[in-house]
Amino acid sequence: MEYVATLEFVPELRAPRAARTFAAETLAAWGVRPLHIEAVQLVVSELVTNALRHAPESPSITVQLRASDASVHVRVSDGGQGGPERRDPSDPGMGNEGGRGVWILEAFTDDWGTEQDEHGGKTVWCEVPAEPASKR
Repeated sequence: MEYVATLEFVPELRAPRAARTFAAETLAAWGVRPLHIEAVQLVVSELVTNALRHAPESPSITVQLRASDASVHVRVSDGGQGGPERRDPSDPGMGNEGGRGVWILEAFTDDWGTEQDEHGGKTVWCEVPAEPASKR
């Protein structure tokens, strides 16, 4: 069985927390194991934070979750151009908080990518391995 849920956020400082809560409550209702919910929350938080930082002109940020028996497909869309880039987090030019996004995506996902839309925005998507709590 496949489940789909989408939520659109106003790009403000509370958006990452709201996205984490949306992911946790949605996936729990779908019966996804808590360990996998935490991984999805981390990825969603990172992608929404990146949307806030790198697409501040975006009128909205949309998070879509799609769960199947083996994974959760996450899509985060915004009005900005360009996708995440691998950077060296130890680079002094990155500051204390920059450069870790791609590393997080690669650590917690099976695959990820970026799609440009016809309006000049983008969607960053990823596949997080997950299974229902009943499949222990």
